[in-house]
Order: sequence, then C-alpha cells, then structure tokens
Amino acid sequence: AKALGKLKFEKALKPLMWVLEQKLDNLDVKLSVLKAIKKIKFEEPQINLFINELDSHYNSIKDFVKNQLLSIEPEILIKSLLSYLKSENISNEHKSEIIKLIGYELSSINISFEDISYLKVKYPEVISNLIQNKQLLLNEITRILKELDPELMDSAVSILKLLGPDINQDVIRLLLSDDFIVKKNAIALTGKLKLRDAVDFLTQNLDNIYNEVSIATIEALGEIGDLSAVPEMLGILDIEDISFEYTDLDMKLYIIDAIKKIYLSNKNANYDSLFSYLNSDNDTIKESIAFILGEIGNKEFVKPLRSLLKIRNLDVKKNTIIALGKIGNIEPVGDLIEIIENSESYWLIKSSNRCYL
Repeated sequence: AKALGKLKFEKALKPLMWVLEQKLDNLDVKLSVLKAIKKIKFEEPQINLFINELDSHYNSIKDFVKNQLLSIEPEILIKSLLSYLKSENISNEHKSEIIKLIGYELSSINISFEDISYLKVKYPEVISNLIQNKQLLLNEITRILKELDPELMDSAVSILKLLGPDINQDVIRLLLSDDFIVKKNAIALTGKLKLRDAVDFLTQNLDNIYNEVSIATIEALGEIGDLSAVPEMLGILDIEDISFEYTDLDMKLYIIDAIKKIYLSNKNANYDSLFSYLNSDNDTIKESIAFILGEIGNKEFVKPLRSLLKIRNLDVKKNTIIALGKIGNIEPVGDLIEIIENSESYWLIKSSNRCYL
C-alpha cells in the first residue's frame, strides 16, 4: 500500500479500495491504504470512502480522514457531506460526525456568524447547498443532538445560525412535536439560537409531563433572556397554584438560575415587577427572589431586601442575609447586628455562618 501510494499508480485504486471493503481490523494496514488512496486520487468516490470512515472505531483513522476531508474545497466538502447524510442505514454516531465536520468547516471559513455576507460572496454554493438541505439538517440535528456532546451542539448551532431566518420558524414549529427527543432538542436549540419568537411556545412547556422537557424549557428561556418569561417561571414556584400539575420544587434551582440569566442579559431592566413578588404570601418565592437579587448584586436591592429581614421564615431570612452580604452595602449592618444579638437567632446564624453575616 505504501509503495503504491508513492508510485501514484491510478490502476492501484481498485485493489486498494477492495482491501478497505474487507472490513479489516488491522489499524496499520487500513491507515496505509487510506494514505495511499489519498496520494493517488481524491475525487468523489474517494471522498465518499473517507466520509464513510468517519464512523471508524479507531480515533487515528477518524482524525486522519477528517484532516484529509478538510483539505478539499469547502463547496465540494459541504456538498459531499450533505449528500452522504441522505444515505440510508448510517448510524446516529456517523451522522453526528458528519454534522460536526460541517460545523467545523463553516466556522473555519466564516469569521462571524452574525454576518454571512462574506460567505455569500466567497462561497455562494455553500450557502445555496445548506439552504436547499435545511430540512434534512434540522431533522437530523433534532434527532441526534446530545447535551453531553458540546462539540456536536456547537456545530449544530453554527449551521443553524448561518441559515438564520431561513430556519428559525422551522425550529419553533418543532416545539409542537409529539416526539419527545425532537421536542427536547428543538427547545435546547431555541435557547442556543436565542429565538425570542419562541418564548410563548416555550412557556407552554414549563409544566410538561416530562421533567426533562420542563427543565430544557427553563434553561432555554434563561438563554433567550426575554423578561416576559419571568412571571411564568415564578408561577412555578407558587406550589399552591394547582394550575401547575407536573412541576415540583426540584426545579427551583433551574428557575432561579434562568431568571438570574434573564436579568443579567438585560442591563437596563426595571426590577419593580420582581420587587412586587416580595409582597407575596409564598415564602418559596420570597427566598428565591432574595437569592436572585443577591446574585445580581445591585445596590438598589438593599432597601427591598431589608424588609425581608422582618419575616419569620428561616429560609427567607437566610437568603436575604446572603444577598445583602453579596451586595456589600453598609446600610443593613445595623439590622444584621440585631440578628446576631437576638438569642433566638442561633439556627439562623448557624445556617448563615458562611454567608456574609
């Protein structure tokens, strides 16, 4: 194989490709054959052969074929990968590798996904091919996406961002899918793509029979950063609200984190609506908002937080103390000293002893 590669003898392609078809389990032989084929000829049949090897269980084979595929012109590579993605009987792992390679290639030729003008001018065929195959891409992405595979997620988002308005509404429509996996992945994508038009659809999934769908929805709303979603999420914390059938307090941390993200992404946000919940009869909501205000850390929060120190509930007081400590304003020091001097505050002080009291 090495000798034939050096000779670049084209008639050797047939026996070399036959060797690969034998499903050899010898890494060295397989790698030598692939290298020889690349040296002799690298056109459509050979490119497809290399794409086929993206599914190899040998990492060294995978890395080699990836590097060789990335060496060809972007128009040819993207077209070949999309064509192969249409093949029947290829595994989800194989599809994942193809999506990753498409995303990697796009990111390497486009400086910013906020503006595709460079790609439109330099590689119009790439854009055209992606748009023509947008449904194929979206269908495969929403079926194979894995939360624990950040490389796949990054590539999927890169591809969909590039398609922009041509794909956004299609992603949103998938939020109505009855397929659990498709629905969950579509929810995750709306968050990564920051699709504000999806907020109303997402809030309908906050109280889903599937816990994973509800959590994915909360996380997506946090990433999108639309303030209109906050009241709906706070409503979940109202455990006396019977309209929320499937949610429970296990989601509290997800909700708190999402609301924090929303406010942090809106620098000029008005907090009056959030303050109004401090007058709620629900202590879970009060302690959650106290925690959120502490995480954001604005000095304007000191006054509404001080009012919570008068509440008897231990968790509300504890989170309020933590929040005031994080904000670091000197105003509430007197209130905190009173708590320390109060003989009935032992358990509160004990639970807050690492929390800025």
